[in-house]
Amino acid sequence: MIRIITVGHCSYTQFSEYLKRCKNIKHVMVKEVKNKNDQVVKEKESEQLFSKAKGFVVVLSEEGKQLSSKEFSCLLQEKPEISFLVGGARGVSEQLKQQADLVLSLSSLTFPHELAQVLLAEQLYRAQKINEGHPYHKE
Repeated sequence: MIRIITVGHCSYTQFSEYLKRCKNIKHVMVKEVKNKNDQVVKEKESEQLFSKAKGFVVVLSEEGKQLSSKEFSCLLQEKPEISFLVGGARGVSEQLKQQADLVLSLSSLTFPHELAQVLLAEQLYRAQKINEGHPYHKE
């Protein structure tokens, strides 16, 4: 089972479209924390994200390890239960990164959190197609 655990709802339609195409993916949302203190928000949202995680825990962060699409597909094959945690607009706490089994970067660029959700969903779909031997992924 693959879980994508996010802060808030993703307004990009592509996110839900990729999720429909994927197999064995569950989307779990946690509520955005309303507070003027960015650090408080980041810590509380990170705690909520981690509380919903099961199995191998992957936190998305631009400082994380970058994988090719093929390497990403291998990760999915190796880990039957995996949770991808995507922080909100303020990112995730350092503590959450330390608790994770893997801190993953989709790019060294910084993206809005909703766009990161779309990129993750597309890569999950791509990885499933690679593992099925489907020609969606071109090299």
